[in-house]
Amino acid sequence: MRLWFTEEHEDSLQDIIGEYDNEVFWEALAYRMAKRDVIEQIGPIKEIKNEVFMQIFHREMEYIREFETNGIKRITIPPLQ
Repeated sequence: MRLWFTEEHEDSLQDIIGEYDNEVFWEALAYRMAKRDVIEQIGPIKEIKNEVFMQIFHREMEYIREFETNGIKRITIPPLQ
């Protein structure tokens, strides 16, 4: 059995997929930046224990609030060495 979508349905699915991709991008970026910050602060870690996880989580929430407020306007990328 094959399902055929109308163009309208395909467009609405693309909208949903786009929203999902956008949400995943910002969440992943916030997590990766938060983890980077915590590792820079405490040094290399072999495993993420509860205390470290909570530090990453709180920092991630700060980034999420920043992205919701300012998007990427205030993100800076240092020159590559």
